Amino acid sequence: VYDRGELRYAGSIKNGFRDEHLKELRPRLKALARARTPFAGEQPRASGGDSLHFIEPEVVVQADIAEWTSSGRLRQASFKGLRDDKAPTEVRREG
Repeated sequence: VYDRGELRYAGSIKNGFRDEHLKELRPRLKALARARTPFAGEQPRASGGDSLHFIEPEVVVQADIAEWTSSGRLRQASFKGLRDDKAPTEVRREG
């Protein structure tokens, strides 16, 4: 989510992906890989043996969420689709 011109980490989405989404996303994300975080401010943390992978901030997705937490994170986010009609810099916190 962009805030005052800086990209801020808002959370992760682990639900809602269908096989066709993953088939489309894997090569696209692999081509956008980068070594360092693109986020300003607080950074994401790996948990449960997961590793972090960063990409250039060029992909916009739509997600359903239960709510925003008091710390500004997504709660219960579910993937709904790609938003190729929207530039990453246009993404703002909604709701």
